[in-house]
Amino acid sequence: ILVEAANGSMIEKDPIGALQHLKVAESYDPKYAPIYHAKALAFHMRKDYARALAEMKIAVDLDPTNSYANNTYGKLLMDAKRIAEAE
Repeated sequence: ILVEAANGSMIEKDPIGALQHLKVAESYDPKYAPIYHAKALAFHMRKDYARALAEMKIAVDLDPTNSYANNTYGKLLMDAKRIAEAE
């Protein structure tokens, strides 16, 4: 529910509110990959691209078969001009 609340905050263009929800979610289940995917999107909204990449890497490491996470991670790597890593 907290990840969904965070997604709702991002839809409302409130990445800070999203990160607050996600901090609580992470305290309950630090191994739940969608938390880190959502955190990456929230940090990206805040233009904190390095932090977005770091959070997305955690999401992919926790759930390496998640195609949505891999796609987002690849996009963030390409945006950061880290093309070789995105392949």
